[in-house]
Amino acid sequence: MSHPKEHPPVVSPKSAFVDESGDPNRLAKSSLFFALGAVLLNDADLPRAYELLDAIRRVTGRQAGHRLHFNSMKPAHREAAVATLSQAEFITIVGVLINKSALAADGLDERNRMYRYSLRLMQERLSWHGAPASRVSTHAAHMVGMQKGELATYFDLLRRQRTRTNWRGLATTAPHITNENSQPLLQLADIAVSAMAQAFRTASDSTPPFLATLAPRLSRGPAGAKLSTYGLKVLPSNAATHERFPWLSTL
Repeated sequence: MSHPKEHPPVVSPKSAFVDESGDPNRLAKSSLFFALGAVLLNDADLPRAYELLDAIRRVTGRQAGHRLHFNSMKPAHREAAVATLSQAEFITIVGVLINKSALAADGLDERNRMYRYSLRLMQERLSWHGAPASRVSTHAAHMVGMQKGELATYFDLLRRQRTRTNWRGLATTAPHITNENSQPLLQLADIAVSAMAQAFRTASDSTPPFLATLAPRLSRGPAGAKLSTYGLKVLPSNAATHERFPWLSTL
């Protein structure tokens, strides 16, 4: 009796689209948190990602080709955008959020260092989704003041150090700095990171609605792994943070 052939799972390179919320400076008027958010998907699903972008435009009353910015949307449109994003089962969302006021002034005030450190933590988590045959290529929104070649030099240095990054899971090049004109899918990352960042603007006993909606798409890692390790890295991870945001342990 013959048995049907088992087909191996499709192996596809992956792409991550990364945007930021808040600012990396620690000035009096700066945001409390600096956040990076990534939308990760198989390159085979890129056509579906563009369809998702169009679907978000439709539910928010935008015309085809309209550039989406979460913070310029009305509250009802923000809810619709986040809900539509959360229904896309082919994407995975990763967040890195840093409470700047709670970290020691150990050099992170240096221009671009907060951004580089945040992106390092992001790349670390994205790398765990990759493999030699399905490496992750990162496309990050342009950060004002970032010099050409700065990230390449930084990540070349990191590759020679002991880190938790799975370098075999990442593209051999540093994250590509681009903009929404060149890479429209950064608009998905804008929605994801803005929704996550809103959850950390004020203390709350219950999970903020936007984050609760996005929760199914957050990277979970292997069974039993902590969300705080994989999908939602919040620093510092200490008693004060969990007292201010007790819902973190319930996601």
